[in-house]
Amino acid sequence: MAFVFEPESRTFTYLVDFLDGERALGHGLQNGPDGKIYDMTSSTIYRLNPTDVSVPIEPVIASANGFDISGPILENDIYYAKGHRLMTARIFN
Repeated sequence: MAFVFEPESRTFTYLVDFLDGERALGHGLQNGPDGKIYDMTSSTIYRLNPTDVSVPIEPVIASANGFDISGPILENDIYYAKGHRLMTARIFN
């Protein structure tokens, strides 16, 4: 689940479920060079727009059980592990 938390009122002002109830992998959200925020579940690399939370989470790459460990965004690629293999996916042109 992604959310917006307002510290002054100590309330969650916006909540959105991940794609099909999937869980995020453990290394947290990352800022992309395009100003959007990226993360992954076990099956989807997704992005969200931090300036407009009314826009739904957008899948970037889907691969059934394709991602085990999320890694960094370096230049045009996001790195991840699948089993014992280090992998990369081009997410920016």
